[in-house]
Amino acid sequence: MDKQSAWWHLNQAIKESRFVSKDQLHDVLSLLMLHADWVADQHKRMRDYHQKSDKDFKFWQHICFIERGETSVIIRWRRFQGKRLYTEPLSTSELSDYKMPMSRFKSCSANEKRAIVVAENGFSTIRRINEKLSSISRSHQALFDMTRERHTDKSLEKKIKNSLDLPEDSIVQPDNAEFTEEQRIAFRKKIGL
Repeated sequence: MDKQSAWWHLNQAIKESRFVSKDQLHDVLSLLMLHADWVADQHKRMRDYHQKSDKDFKFWQHICFIERGETSVIIRWRRFQGKRLYTEPLSTSELSDYKMPMSRFKSCSANEKRAIVVAENGFSTIRRINEKLSSISRSHQALFDMTRERHTDKSLEKKIKNSLDLPEDSIVQPDNAEFTEEQRIAFRKKIGL
């Protein structure tokens, strides 16, 4: 097998595996979303429990939001500001062992902090899997980009066109070719200029 055919076959195999891996990625993301929703629901259930059982209940200031991204599940915490409905997003840039540091959750009650710790333990697993999925997706895309039919040989293109009985002048000239004045005139006549 020549080099050009090998590149073509590799590219076809990567194209096929891309479709399979895309389906598998969506399946894994669906499972991660179920897990993330369960963790977020557990956090809400803990809040509801404490709200009903604690007579001195202070409204919890932090709430988590889950979204599905293209290649990952996005987990965000927001903090309520005062009595308004405005919430402030918490930065996730300081993750430690895939968990938000407790210093980001200020002025919480003890019960709210315990619930956040439980939720962050669940979210850390999802963040770890997200990182691996993103890495797999990036490397797979890089492999596909590297082999994406750029490696076409002009002689191979000529053989293919000859096997289809196409006229010789239908073969595209390379971009860096210099044309003589006669070739330019012939080309202008051919296109009607």
